[in-house]
Amino acid sequence: MKNVISIIIIIVVGLLAYNHFNKTYTADEQYLMDLESDFNSASALMTQSERSSAVAGLDTTSSFEQGIESIRDVRLDLIDFINELGGDLKKEIFLRDANKLLDKINSFLTRQGYPQDEE
Repeated sequence: MKNVISIIIIIVVGLLAYNHFNKTYTADEQYLMDLESDFNSASALMTQSERSSAVAGLDTTSSFEQGIESIRDVRLDLIDFINELGGDLKKEIFLRDANKLLDKINSFLTRQGYPQDEE
């Protein structure tokens, strides 16, 4: 009995792993993932420039501003993406995820002292 349960567990784990690693994404999913990756990269650049400035006293203003500009560009692209989705019920999940990312970007910019751009 233990062997049967063990085999079933191995099969289920194998199927889950297979589905996880072989998942194909739609163009909308991939675009949203790319935007989130761009935001994460830019915020990491800003965090690194803040650390370099605090620890070594280096002038990292250009890196910080580059990060802000990248985040603003991602924000504008994301707003365009949200507007393109419109009210399509099939894409409601993308709209929800896109709005979550937009909220994350807006709160990040607000914490940094930058006003939100007009939409």
